Amino acid sequence: MIKLNSKIFLSILLLPLLLWNCKDEDFTTDSSYRLKLSVDTLSFDTIFTETLTATQRMMVYNETSKDIRIEKIRLESSVKCFQINVNGRSGDEFTNVELRSKDSMYIFVQAKLGELNQNAPMYILDSLVFLYNGNKQDVKLVTYGQDAHRLKSFTIEKDTSWTNDKPYLIFDTLKIAEGATLTIEKGTRLYLHNGAHIQINGRLEANGDFAHAPILFRGDRTDYIYGDIQYDRIVGQWDGISISKTSKGNVFNGCIIRSCNTAIRVDSAEIDPEVKRAVISNSWLHNTKSVALKATNANLYAYNTIISNALNANVLLQGGEYVFNHCSIVGVPKNSRYNSCVVLANFELYSATEELIPLNEANFTNCVIFGTFREELKLSGDKEKGAFNYVFRNCLLRSEKKELDVAYDSLHVQTDSNFVNNVWNEDPDFVMVDWDNYEFDFRLDNASAAKSKADNTLYRQFPECKNDIVGIDRVSKDSTDIGAFVWVEIKEEPEE
Repeated sequence: MIKLNSKIFLSILLLPLLLWNCKDEDFTTDSSYRLKLSVDTLSFDTIFTETLTATQRMMVYNETSKDIRIEKIRLESSVKCFQINVNGRSGDEFTNVELRSKDSMYIFVQAKLGELNQNAPMYILDSLVFLYNGNKQDVKLVTYGQDAHRLKSFTIEKDTSWTNDKPYLIFDTLKIAEGATLTIEKGTRLYLHNGAHIQINGRLEANGDFAHAPILFRGDRTDYIYGDIQYDRIVGQWDGISISKTSKGNVFNGCIIRSCNTAIRVDSAEIDPEVKRAVISNSWLHNTKSVALKATNANLYAYNTIISNALNANVLLQGGEYVFNHCSIVGVPKNSRYNSCVVLANFELYSATEELIPLNEANFTNCVIFGTFREELKLSGDKEKGAFNYVFRNCLLRSEKKELDVAYDSLHVQTDSNFVNNVWNEDPDFVMVDWDNYEFDFRLDNASAAKSKADNTLYRQFPECKNDIVGIDRVSKDSTDIGAFVWVEIKEEPEE
């Protein structure tokens, strides 16, 4: 039998304890050793009650030469809203979290808020607190909570009015049944989930005030895709609005419809000369993954409206009857485009049959049609097979079709009756085209070629165009401006 020296035996017994004490001594208790937090505030845009937000993250760094044991990481909340995950564990409070020297860790934060039972948004300011070695550091958690009308697979069966008391959160398809009218009050906000769609079989009357209380149709993601860029600025956040063959008399006034697949699609139907399928006025259709406004064998009237930054055509018309007055149709998105701003045809494009559909009228007056392509008009009709009638009058056009009476394809010849008093290939000089931040302001800047070039006799036939999209009087000017906006002088900021 092997006999151990009593001192050696005692040393073996004490070794784990000695090692533990050495390990524990690696954690500093000196308050001068401080953690570095990647942010001082985590801001969530408005969150809807009963809906879990996307995850935000932050980093905690120990850049010191000593290990630090964080005694507590905890939420300090006025309203139970935020939830955190630390090192793969979820909870409201964590104790003795160890962070080695020169190491870091992620903390993930989400929010979910219970029903508030109030219409107005609630401001919420909570804190994520770190306590260690007598130090207290915190990150502010900031958001607005908002109750919402929540609609899933919902059909409006009878005449209904929506007020602007709180937003409408639409998860899939909202249908307006044939014979029913949905009336939407100014200032109402509709948030639509990924893939959500509005199908109008009856009638929609949306009457907003573009300058002061627009009706907003947008995606329901209120978080950020990266940096300061919100998902709301990215195309394809929801599907769009479709007007079926049974629907007519629709009104979109003072509306903003943005960041979807197709903003408004009007299906083919027999034309009623007494009633437009839709009137679109004082509105903005913006930033769509496909066509912004697509109509087949329909009759539409659009005025004082911006239709911008579709990745396919901004306006695609296949047969029918159309009038566009004082519209700004602009293609300058950050993403790559694959069609001209305006596409006209007297047959159904991209179909196997290419069935002829007469284009009886497509009149554009006092409109800006401009974009990043050298050719922003695509005229795809065949006059030998059916009506293909269009006129561009007093428009600012970016197009290679300036030389009149010259055949530019094998289908038809452009004549001076199609193009009257237009401004060709000059700069509309918009106030802002900021691709980095996805920000666009299509008012006319001081050097715009669209200034004082409009046909001001238009208002005799169309008195509703006397004011621009934000209500500025056009008629009081000696001459007026092309596009949805009256030019207002932009004051230059003085250099410091």
